[in-house]
Amino acid sequence: MPKLSQASKKKMQKRILDAARFCIGRDGIAGASIQDIVANARCSLGTIYNYYDGKDGLIAGILEGMSADLLQDIWKIPRGTSVPEYVRAAYEAWRKYFPGSVDRDGQGSDTTRRAHLFIIMESALNARLRMIWRATQSSIIASMTACFEAHFGSDKLRSRGFDAQAVAKMLFAVFMGSAIDGDDSDVEVTVASQLLPFLSALEDSTEASVWIGAGI
Repeated sequence: MPKLSQASKKKMQKRILDAARFCIGRDGIAGASIQDIVANARCSLGTIYNYYDGKDGLIAGILEGMSADLLQDIWKIPRGTSVPEYVRAAYEAWRKYFPGSVDRDGQGSDTTRRAHLFIIMESALNARLRMIWRATQSSIIASMTACFEAHFGSDKLRSRGFDAQAVAKMLFAVFMGSAIDGDDSDVEVTVASQLLPFLSALEDSTEASVWIGAGI
């Protein structure tokens, strides 16, 4: 049997992960069986085990892919944007990967985004998933920290008493809370009333206060 090329392997991995996301988003983690994933991926059980060590391996792959795509979007935010613009753009990037309130009933909602949410919520109860999610969370925060430093300058941040990692953790907590709660308005209020007054110390203009008054 001829060996698969790297491109073919990546294509197969994507197909398997897409199927896993679909099944988890549709049926939840407990309801999504390996057999369902095999059927949706249109491959054999052996093929899945060639790439992933069961459902936990698939979930780790889903989170790895989600975080990579999310961080790529955040790093694409143009340099020179103001703090309010940066926070807004980062939040808009985040929203692409988690369901808003309109997706919660499952009626025509995005199963991919629901799968991400189901995995994270289940991690509160499942020790194995919690380890996977914590590793993903650490990776996201580390990259958000680096992005914030690159965007606004590590020297400027330090000179004004900012800890880039603390800022990244705050943004992560607010964005993640919105994803779990499903109410996009909550994050707007929180960012505008709590984060921006703090972050506006980075700005030499009144733009942040204007944005707070106008809403996000």
